Amino acid sequence: MKLQDLKAGMKLENFLSNQIAEIVAVKFHGENFAEVTYKDEGGNLSSQIITAEQFKNLNVTEVSTQWKFTADAKIFRLTS
Repeated sequence: MKLQDLKAGMKLENFLSNQIAEIVAVKFHGENFAEVTYKDEGGNLSSQIITAEQFKNLNVTEVSTQWKFTADAKIFRLTS
């Protein structure tokens, strides 16, 4: 994956120490630099300029939720 493939909504490992960062916005400055606005696991926003070389050391990850809603809606009933 190249730096130009970076886009909002991606989640990156190794971007912050021991946290997964969610990319909020990306502004490219040429082919080798990008200003990345991100949100950490605490919800804090920040931005950082990264190089294409730094991006090679990052892992794009998918964070799944613990809960899945895959049951048939017809059998779902609310009781009170």
